[in-house]
Amino acid sequence: MFEGMKYYPSQFAAAYIQTLPHALRIEDFDTDDEFKEYLENRRESYFYEYLKSLEFAKSFSKREDETIEE
Repeated sequence: MFEGMKYYPSQFAAAYIQTLPHALRIEDFDTDDEFKEYLENRRESYFYEYLKSLEFAKSFSKREDETIEE
């Protein structure tokens, strides 16, 4: 689905870090492993949504050599 899509890992990391204050806290889990699994699943989900957003934005872009006629 996202094969060949260009993205910048640092941009995803910067965006994802900003979501962490909204994540559940370790105290909300019975074990550290449950918390770790939650964070891994959360990051994967956010990354998928990040790629979908890039794909959506790309659908509106124009090729550099393409001009718009008035």
